[in-house]
Amino acid sequence: MKTLTNLVLLICLTVSAIAQNVGINTTTPNPQAVLDVESTDKGVLLPRLTTAQRTSLGGALGLTHESLLVFDKDDAQFYFWDGIAWSILDDSGTDNQGLNAALTGNMLQIDIEDGVSAMVDLTSLKDDADNDPTNEIELPMTAMPGQVLTWDGSDWIAQDAGPGADNWGTDVVNTTGTNISGDGTAANPLEMTEMDGDTTNEIQDISLTGTELTISDGSTVDLAPISGGSASSNTANSTPVVGYSGVKIVKLVEALCQYDILGTAYISADDNIWTHGYGLEYACGMPGRTTNAVKPVVQVINRANGEKNGKWKHVYTQRSSLWALTDEGEVFRRGVAVNGQLGNGSTTVALPYLTKMSFFETNNIKVNYLYISPTTNQPFQSEGMSVFALTDDGDVYCWGRNNIGQLGLGNTVDQLTPVKISGLDFQYIHKMTQSGGPSVGVSVAALDTLNNLYTWGYNGHGQLGLGNTSNYSAPTFVNGVAATDVVMRRVGSGSSLIITPTGEVMGAGRNLYGALGDGTLTSRSVFTPTSTAINNAKSIHFDADGQATAVVTDDGYLYVAGYNGKYSLGIGNSSTANVTDLVMPAAPFQGMVKKVAFQSYINLKSVHVLDTLGRIWACGENSGGQLGTGSTHSADPDGLFVQVMDELNGAVKFVDVQPFGHYLANYYATTALTEDGRVMVTGCPYYGQSGQGDDTYFRHYYELVHFE
Repeated sequence: MKTLTNLVLLICLTVSAIAQNVGINTTTPNPQAVLDVESTDKGVLLPRLTTAQRTSLGGALGLTHESLLVFDKDDAQFYFWDGIAWSILDDSGTDNQGLNAALTGNMLQIDIEDGVSAMVDLTSLKDDADNDPTNEIELPMTAMPGQVLTWDGSDWIAQDAGPGADNWGTDVVNTTGTNISGDGTAANPLEMTEMDGDTTNEIQDISLTGTELTISDGSTVDLAPISGGSASSNTANSTPVVGYSGVKIVKLVEALCQYDILGTAYISADDNIWTHGYGLEYACGMPGRTTNAVKPVVQVINRANGEKNGKWKHVYTQRSSLWALTDEGEVFRRGVAVNGQLGNGSTTVALPYLTKMSFFETNNIKVNYLYISPTTNQPFQSEGMSVFALTDDGDVYCWGRNNIGQLGLGNTVDQLTPVKISGLDFQYIHKMTQSGGPSVGVSVAALDTLNNLYTWGYNGHGQLGLGNTSNYSAPTFVNGVAATDVVMRRVGSGSSLIITPTGEVMGAGRNLYGALGDGTLTSRSVFTPTSTAINNAKSIHFDADGQATAVVTDDGYLYVAGYNGKYSLGIGNSSTANVTDLVMPAAPFQGMVKKVAFQSYINLKSVHVLDTLGRIWACGENSGGQLGTGSTHSADPDGLFVQVMDELNGAVKFVDVQPFGHYLANYYATTALTEDGRVMVTGCPYYGQSGQGDDTYFRHYYELVHFE
């Protein structure tokens, strides 16, 4: 009771309310002030916001919030809301006002907006009172209208009309004693005669026919090598216009698990995101509509949560959402909100347009990469739908579906907004993976900068490498291994691969077809080395089911293991359905492998390989023409890798390849990017996957031209 009495007394002494006046540290507030604060050794601290936070706040303000005041910490200035936008509270002492001026004789009258007038006598300036012509422009009294005057350093000199190349007389162009003659008139045209006998050091006529440049001395130059590859064109391409489309693409979609992705996306040189394909759940369809996009369209940004500040860095797709990340760490997305996957606080409110996630900007968090768990084969289902954001500081945030604890928060409650995974605090995570998969749940792994491995989520086949098959709802350190890379996949199976710091490959989880490469079909609950000794592995790859494996070494060689039906591994023997050891396919690209990408669903698998010479090779399932080898049959009768075909007859150099498609075999398509920014597509047109605007199946790569 004594404490309460003292508190009341303190309030009465420091704050006095008299009618509509409030005083702090005074019992007699100024009657003309709503708030009167007195102090001799303290100030008033107003809300201090970052620029991003102030910008976000502005999105919620309007005319009724006029005069709201904040301090911006980033640029150290006060801002007030003027009813429409933020304005700087200027303390420079300047006063911007309108001026009206009128000249009468030598007197200039200036009327200022606030009612003040001033008269300025210009006589001294007009008459050159100081007799110094260098401090003003003063023309000679003899100057005539139309004359050209030049300053010779001390006086203005009039140029008289006369013979010469420009009709200014010999003061400007003097032809005396040179190889130039004539005055430029019709009767006496300018002529140039040869002076030194060398015809290569003066102006000559040139003409262009096709790609052949002809010079008047009889020489010719063939420009075909620099004409953009077209012998019939004499117009150089200018960035970002390339090919027939007029659009230069600089990056393909990031699709780390090529399963049930019914559309694709690209980033163009002019900083737009283009998509085509499935639109029922928005994702890659028409902006603002649940309509498939059968040709590439630009995705529109909804600025309700703020403008895009950086340039597009990554774009991601899955069946029911589209995601994009800028180089400033901003996250944008569109799609449906099943299980809270959009992180917008809802499970029902869809986002028809790309919309910024204000959470990261408000909290000054920069996101480096996203890991988005794909769905499976049914619209609006609760499969996949878990999202992880890796930040610039090595922290991990998550949201979305959490039915078996895959978010790593120690519970199984879905999260509708981003939450930091506290179990990874101070671990400085630099890489992650997630398995995708059906309703039973998702497996997740993370690597820190010390090569420590943490796993959690679904563990039905021991794929977490923790020595058991129990699910884990929080990140758990994996004892006994160190890793520089990790990959997980789970649709029909559930398997994991890692690369150790010494370049070895180890696997855990289901081993139904030998995909772990340890020489057996035995599933493993701890990470086990492959039977084929590899000590320089650079990258590891699973198909969507974890039933086939690819390993690329530092020196560009490819090894494969696992399911081999329909020649899916390119080793020339389909009778060996299970390849339990890592083997090297006999292929011309060996020693030059740059990228490997699987395309699969259960036993319908294909492999795409990009080599360092810019060629693409493929093998395996091809009923939709997705291999781009010119037919719908398996790539090669002998079951080997075959180089793909394109409509430019191999004249282009590929720099990336990305398969995508639905779970049905003939719903697959593949997209590739050329060195000069063209996109080429082969395979199935369903949902607009081919981007060509019709239902034509493509058996080899065709340039995508219908950008709209």
